Amino acid sequence: MKNLFNIRSGMGIPKRLLLLLLVVLVPLLLVQGFTYYEWFQERKEAELRANLELARTVAKTFDAFAKGILQTELAIGMAATASPALSPNDLRNIPSRPRKQILHSGIAAGSARRGRSLRPLIRSLRT
Repeated sequence: MKNLFNIRSGMGIPKRLLLLLLVVLVPLLLVQGFTYYEWFQERKEAELRANLELARTVAKTFDAFAKGILQTELAIGMAATASPALSPNDLRNIPSRPRKQILHSGIAAGSARRGRSLRPLIRSLRT
């Protein structure tokens, strides 16, 4: 095997300079590529964590929204079936009334006469 850096090796100055340049640049490019890859992985993990946090927040918000609809429907149904019965005009106006007003109007009065309390039922819906 020939000595590459020998003057008589048959390798000219341009070839030697190219070889020296490659010896320096190849490891440098490998280190830079590895550094970029690590940076990319960290950014990807941070973005996935942010997306997961956002998804959990949206899920909790949607769950609260669904529970609110369930509570409103329950309040409307109980107001519609309360005793004394509501007039048809009052039944038409129920969706436009706040839920607390519905709970305190027909349901509370009707259930108090029957000797029952709706507080346990309402508490169970809030959890």
